[in-house]
Amino acid sequence: MNKLYRNIVFDCKTSSISHIIYYLSFIIYYFLVSAAPATAQVRMRDVFIAMPDSMAMLVTRNNRLDCVDFSEAGMEARVRNVVDEYVCLEALTADYARFRTSAAAFMELRLMAVADSAVAAQVGDTVLCVVRTAVAGHDSLRVEDSNINFYTPEWQPLQREQLFTMPPVEDFVISSGNDVARVVAMLRYLCPVRMRLSADDNSITLVPQPVALERTDRQHLRDVTVYAKGALR
Repeated sequence: MNKLYRNIVFDCKTSSISHIIYYLSFIIYYFLVSAAPATAQVRMRDVFIAMPDSMAMLVTRNNRLDCVDFSEAGMEARVRNVVDEYVCLEALTADYARFRTSAAAFMELRLMAVADSAVAAQVGDTVLCVVRTAVAGHDSLRVEDSNINFYTPEWQPLQREQLFTMPPVEDFVISSGNDVARVVAMLRYLCPVRMRLSADDNSITLVPQPVALERTDRQHLRDVTVYAKGALR
């Protein structure tokens, strides 16, 4: 009888310890997942697939799914859109994508971790930066004009002013003097800007497109690299 009692007590203790270990393991796993960076929980492939159709009117969700499948298989990610024209996912990483939507337009997408707690309190720990670029002309007459917008990873629009301020025209000019003053005046009148997102970090490079300037005046210009407000550098 005593032996049977000891066996029952031992089995109960063993069972209790097993349950404790199980629950402790679950709690540790929960905290590890919760503490992981937001960018590790959001993948560009999923953000790209979930892109609203309004962002690229002639590209369907199935088109985007096919592009991702081809890209991840190491194949050329080129498919035909609803009007039978080719579109191409030219680059895809965990947090970056470049998508050519037509022969005269493309977009870049970048998931950016927000390091500044004050900015993160307004927009979240991760923002999606989208640069859309239209292309006109060719060769020496080629001009690219970009616009930039920000979203949550779920494609909810954010106020651009919260995260980005366009540099003043003077930042694109190298030196000073009478010639430069004239260049600045012309840039204020007409100067599209090409924007480029980096696949490696959160930098945004702005390249002036001085269509109204003579070739000799263009030597006074330079590219400008900026970061979204509060973005991890």
